[in-house]
Amino acid sequence: MKESFQRKKYRGQILIEVVIGILILGVIFGGSLALISTSLKSQKVSTKRDIANSLLQETHEVLRILALKNWFDLYDKKESGFYHLEKSGGQWKIKDGKGIVNIGGANFTRYFEIKDVADPLKIKVKVYVKWGKTTISSKEVISRYEGKTWAQDDWSGGSVGDQVISWTQTTSTFTTSSDINFASSGLIMLSD
Repeated sequence: MKESFQRKKYRGQILIEVVIGILILGVIFGGSLALISTSLKSQKVSTKRDIANSLLQETHEVLRILALKNWFDLYDKKESGFYHLEKSGGQWKIKDGKGIVNIGGANFTRYFEIKDVADPLKIKVKVYVKWGKTTISSKEVISRYEGKTWAQDDWSGGSVGDQVISWTQTTSTFTTSSDINFASSGLIMLSD
């Protein structure tokens, strides 16, 4: 009888060990699934943020190009609301209001506003991209001209009248002169 009691005790111990083992495996698998789920959600959020940043960058680049192409398309819209970009016939167009861009099945609202900076050759553009409850934005000052400088230190060619000299043209001439001494290369002086 003593032997049968020990067998029952041993069977009960095995049952308890099996139940504890199953519980431990359940906790491990449950924790792993929670980590994987969190990782996938984080990756999804990161992907959407990357897309939104790309849309911000694209908008700034297109606006810089449009400013060089036709300054007044942008300048005349300052302080008058929100705008968005639409591509039509291979060309970017500025449209009133906010625009929706669908990428990978997700909708992103993209729009911008133009502010004055007290310089007729510059404007401040703030671009917004929104998805879900998240909005990101960035600002940029856009100039009418690219950041080029033009320097001329040789006036020896003299006056050529009413000729327009472009930024890319290298010359030793100038358009008009009145009481200017340009005889020395690299030096221009007013005559008495």
